[in-house]
Amino acid sequence: MPLHRVTSIRCLCVKKNSFSKNISIMDFEILREQCSVLRELLIPEIIWRQYRSFCIEPLDKMHHKPILFLAFKRNYLSRFTRLAHEWFLDKNDKLHLIVPQYKKDLIEKWMLEGDYKNRFKNGRIYKSRWAELFFAKWLLDHSWKIVELEATGGQSDVIALSKDRIMTTFEVKNIGMSPYDFDVITEMLQSPIGVSIDAYDDDSYADYLIYRIYQGAKQIRNRPGKKVVVVILEDYQFHYKNILKENRIKWNSPKFFNKTEDMQELLRYEYEKSPNFDESLVETIKSVHEIWIFEMNYYYLHLRHILPTGS
Repeated sequence: MPLHRVTSIRCLCVKKNSFSKNISIMDFEILREQCSVLRELLIPEIIWRQYRSFCIEPLDKMHHKPILFLAFKRNYLSRFTRLAHEWFLDKNDKLHLIVPQYKKDLIEKWMLEGDYKNRFKNGRIYKSRWAELFFAKWLLDHSWKIVELEATGGQSDVIALSKDRIMTTFEVKNIGMSPYDFDVITEMLQSPIGVSIDAYDDDSYADYLIYRIYQGAKQIRNRPGKKVVVVILEDYQFHYKNILKENRIKWNSPKFFNKTEDMQELLRYEYEKSPNFDESLVETIKSVHEIWIFEMNYYYLHLRHILPTGS
């Protein structure tokens, strides 16, 4: 049975921007006061004062600004708020169903961390929660029916029924800026004279992609029925397009290139746990039926590859 969602939304947040071209924090504050999703879930009163201050302060060294405020200024806030209205509010605009962990993670407070690395880590978690909801919307737009969302108490990120009546479990992995790229940019922005740092090659990004897909497959390998790992890439064009188009990774027998110290450090823990990790990697990825690769632009998803694993 499809998961219930509210489809008739009258909130100002989903209407065409009626504010002036010179949008200010005051305009955003007016909207927040009228939108139950913004006020009760995404930017609750307990953080609003800090949030508002961060919006109007000059850019810090990392040039961070809140995602929802920028979305409002750029006129695509409804891509976020509509999903929250549909899945997490009832017809009377009261919060329901959303599980405590997602309610906590969807509060936009990542940028309030003083430490840049913690800010980066929390920002990735925040965007990963939205990625699951953007993917659920993509499925709906392509004639799927959503049966379960982890955000509302489901057992996996998304469980959905295709128009061909195939029940499928999806594990969603959002890959934005890599930790290495973040360290490079941080050092560049904080250095008055700039820095010289060797860039990662394509093999390093291929390793990171393989590892994240392995993590996703591991989470759903014991689920019944068809299983798919979904990867949403924020920098598909720059780092991943050539890797995937040139079929550098053999998904029926994936292997790490394992050239960089960072990747070796990441994998060392896995090899210490299991000396046969190479075999486990292949078995785990082949336990899912497909890998779907999406490019995300301005929070729209574009399906770029469907990769069979040979399972």
